[in-house]
Amino acid sequence: MSFLTHTSWASSEKFSDYWHAGLAEISSYDLQQFRYGEFHEGTATLIFVTEPFSKTKQVKLDDYRSSDKVDVLKLNYTKNFYTGVYPYHVMTSSFVPQIGGAAIKVTTTIQEWCGHVFSQINQTKKGYDYQLYSYFESDGDQSKVLSKALPEESLWAQVRIDPQALPVGEFAIYPSQEVSRFRHWDYRAVEATGKLEKHIEDEGLMTYTLVHEQPQKRSLILHFAREFPHTIIAWEEKYYLMEQGKEVAITTKATKKKTVRWPYWQMNSKKDKVKLKDLGIES
Repeated sequence: MSFLTHTSWASSEKFSDYWHAGLAEISSYDLQQFRYGEFHEGTATLIFVTEPFSKTKQVKLDDYRSSDKVDVLKLNYTKNFYTGVYPYHVMTSSFVPQIGGAAIKVTTTIQEWCGHVFSQINQTKKGYDYQLYSYFESDGDQSKVLSKALPEESLWAQVRIDPQALPVGEFAIYPSQEVSRFRHWDYRAVEATGKLEKHIEDEGLMTYTLVHEQPQKRSLILHFAREFPHTIIAWEEKYYLMEQGKEVAITTKATKKKTVRWPYWQMNSKKDKVKLKDLGIES
């Protein structure tokens, strides 16, 4: 797998001071989601937090002193938008080792009024175990063993850990579970290319671009701060269609509104609800 890790940076004092302060980083985004041939306004949220993770059970550990522990950077990525009268709620959880690299586990759920879908991969010595549960006949319930390749969801945490270790050039990737389900793609590894470069307009930002041609040409573009903690400022997801002999890009995009650092798991009373205004979210 063409994916380097920089353990010295992940164990640095600056990294530890930020990510091990007992706080989660929560960012809200304005979302423009393409679905059913139209663009729909919505919101997205990225919640990054470090956790003690079980290497064998691949769940959050109750005892952080366990010898079974691996430190991970968890991302809970949510989307909420309406298509006409009915809502979509999407959430992906990815668990990437604090030193960077491929995700140990990724889960995705998509909920809407027609029904819901759940998928999960768990890392093994040979690759990943994959499970899918869906109300769509074409998807059905699936369980299969996958070879080694990089889950796309790993890229988001790698940006935050060390963007210089993002994969560039050609490599094999599993397109995100969300995208695979929205497009009804068979979940399998495809060849992709990655490119890390300066942002074309803002010298304080960097841009990472992922492109794959199969099962359909698509790109994911992440814009993030050049300096630590490499906050993700915006992203774009493009599908490329042929119209009258020309390639046309259809773009879903999100732009950051606010970022806070909270121990949100302690903020569960009614009086805490007003804090959502700090994220630009109406409660």
